[in-house]
Amino acid sequence: MIHSRYHPELYDLSRPIYPMELFAPLRVVMGRRLPEHLSVLDLACGTGLVWNSVHPMIEALDLEFIQVDPNRALLEAATAKLAAAPSSAKTFTTSAYVASAEQLPIGSASVDVVLVGSAWHWFKVAALSEIERVLKPGGAIFVFEYQFPKLESDTLGLNEWIRRQFNETWKFEDQVPRGNLYEKTQSLRDHSEFSQIASRHLEKSLEHSADFFSEMIFSQARFLDFETRNEKQKVLDVRNETREHVKTRFGTRKEAAFAYRFEGFLFQKRQV
Repeated sequence: MIHSRYHPELYDLSRPIYPMELFAPLRVVMGRRLPEHLSVLDLACGTGLVWNSVHPMIEALDLEFIQVDPNRALLEAATAKLAAAPSSAKTFTTSAYVASAEQLPIGSASVDVVLVGSAWHWFKVAALSEIERVLKPGGAIFVFEYQFPKLESDTLGLNEWIRRQFNETWKFEDQVPRGNLYEKTQSLRDHSEFSQIASRHLEKSLEHSADFFSEMIFSQARFLDFETRNEKQKVLDVRNETREHVKTRFGTRKEAAFAYRFEGFLFQKRQV
């Protein structure tokens, strides 16, 4: 696991915000439980980027929002962000736990919705049993992520260069193909307590500067892992080399358009 290598500031500044439209399938599930009380678990919450995307659709009179992450620094950033965040709920309670998905410090059948953003591929098999345990009957889990963006007008080969770097130079020591999100969530489809009730796929075009895009590369797990395995000077050299490659392939553009693909799969736990 590499959670201890994440940097909250870099993560916050260099990760895209999930588009609100991605969470549209949740409206149906949340609507079934309103207006009394809603308990939402943001599992592997990172720095809490998901809140701004989901809170406009949460209209519960009483809302409990739980944040869990194995990295204390990320979790502290998430709780600070949530403390200053807007909410339309009549009562709004929060809690936070430094914990893994495989061992949740949360009561059984106590959560209405579990959100897992760009983290499912890190979970071990035991996480599925824990999620099933904490979800109420009829509760839902939404698993979502984005694919690393691709430069739209790529006449100088930036996308291929980055692909090679991630899979050759910056790869994990024990890296194996992880499959796409549909393949990774097959365990939920195979589970007797869950059924897939919706999916969502979005494509977005976002403008980035060369500097921002370079920082986004440096915030990725494989690059962070590469950092921990190499001397400081080599890491600095690689960072400078990467920045130069990106700037060269931007050409004369101050900003360039990048294609994003966001996707999510919504599963519901069987009613008793």
